[in-house]
Amino acid sequence: MTRYLIPSLLGLIAVALFVTAIDPLYRDVRLVRVEVGNLDEALANSKQIVDVRDTLLEEFNAVAPELRDRIKKMIPDNVDNVRLILELDGIASRYGVAIKDIALTDDVRRQTGALGPDENIYGTIGLRVTVTGTYESFLAFLRDVEESLRIVDISALSFRSTGRDFNQYDLDIKTYWLR
Repeated sequence: MTRYLIPSLLGLIAVALFVTAIDPLYRDVRLVRVEVGNLDEALANSKQIVDVRDTLLEEFNAVAPELRDRIKKMIPDNVDNVRLILELDGIASRYGVAIKDIALTDDVRRQTGALGPDENIYGTIGLRVTVTGTYESFLAFLRDVEESLRIVDISALSFRSTGRDFNQYDLDIKTYWLR
């Protein structure tokens, strides 16, 4: 009887050991292998991203610094209203147009009543500018604003006569910046 009992007991102990210790460890090993596979994939993706970044950086460095400065002036990477106001003042002084008032208006997105997060890669900001001058000098002023590197949209224009040859012009300007 002991001849059958000892092997049976050893078999039961082996099954119990497998169920209680080996099988849970084996499951953990499988989970770790899956996680290692995911991490290997993430590492491969990060290497591709680094390669793309290096390629883009080489292309960026190949662009002449003067062109980079012009692009940065065209669409700045921050809300740069002071520089825009100085640029408008410089253009106005060239043509004898006097800037009477400059005021920031609400963000164009808030004016339209848009809801939710803003997913645009660029932001918009508005300015209300009041200038006085002759019609010809105002046209020359507008032409220079149009040809300046900074992207601006004139969204509204109104005028009224203030005297002999001078008029007052109210401009609503919308400008852009990269987020």
